[in-house]
Amino acid sequence: MFIFFMKKMKAVAAFSGATILFFSIFPLAGCGVTDGIQETLSPTKEEKLTIPTATISADKTSPKVGGQVTLDGSGSSDPQGEQLTLAWNILEKPVGSSAALGSSTDIITTFVVDEGGYYTISLQVTNVSGDKSDIVTVKIGAVGTGDNHPPVASAGADATATAGSVAVLDGSGSYDQDENSITYRWSVLSAPATSTVTSVSSSTSIRAFLFPDVAGKYVIHLVVSDGTDTDEAFVTITAS
Repeated sequence: MFIFFMKKMKAVAAFSGATILFFSIFPLAGCGVTDGIQETLSPTKEEKLTIPTATISADKTSPKVGGQVTLDGSGSSDPQGEQLTLAWNILEKPVGSSAALGSSTDIITTFVVDEGGYYTISLQVTNVSGDKSDIVTVKIGAVGTGDNHPPVASAGADATATAGSVAVLDGSGSYDQDENSITYRWSVLSAPATSTVTSVSSSTSIRAFLFPDVAGKYVIHLVVSDGTDTDEAFVTITAS
């Protein structure tokens, strides 16, 4: 097949004021240069695979001995949208530690701090093709048991209720900054003079239930304990 190029040529006629146009036709070679016109062929380049990104988030970076650390690799990504495989490892841990990861391949893994010192955890992510990967590390500095901090009790906000109904007592705002488990103990501190209520239902649960039987104020006492120290809080339920 030929591609034809039309070249305009100009000549001046013998008579004044007229211009005659001549055209000549030349075949263009497919890859050559003809009369100043060059054909350029640019092959399409394939986009190179880019490296995935490994990301670790830890729920604690300074846990106490005996505490559990949760590591999350869900922030890792691949620019090409390929599925990633994960490989977790403990690269460094204190002398005497037998800490082990709950899983080495799941998106989320955990381990229990059993010695004070530093734990270095790595996460390597690899794309499904297996030819690109990234690795990231996080260092967790665990502290010894040290001095115990008392828990903080919260019995919720004062509330109103109707005599003969139920009032829910909520201690879920209580916490222990050492992340020790805490226990709950609810009791009725005071009630209206004509009331026969002396206790609450589910008195050792995070939520308890008061059944006011007459109108008036009921003062409820909550004590939380971490096994070493305690804290207390009060809430008033006004029944009508």
